[in-house]
Amino acid sequence: MAMHITHGIDIDDLPDECIADCSAQGAVDDAVAHWRQQLAITVDRDRAIACLARYGAWEADELAEWDSDRLAETVLWLACCDFREFKAWREDYPDADTGECPGGSTYFTLE
Repeated sequence: MAMHITHGIDIDDLPDECIADCSAQGAVDDAVAHWRQQLAITVDRDRAIACLARYGAWEADELAEWDSDRLAETVLWLACCDFREFKAWREDYPDADTGECPGGSTYFTLE
């Protein structure tokens, strides 16, 4: 199952185990690399660079030097962290409207 992310990724596109492994506490580099390979995840390079640069943790010039695997793994990691936050909120507020979630979401956008 190959997954090319051009605009974003939905929480339902990833196995629960992937979300848990890639957003666990501590170093998750090996788990993220494993799941990127397992799910054959690739990303639109230009969109990924623009998205990641907006986080302020990386400069666009630095991101442009990254290989495609590292870009895809960083997008996967960030998406899984968002999804984990949403899932934790959903457990605490099962009847709340999805739009009320203060952190995390069901869709990670490359914008």
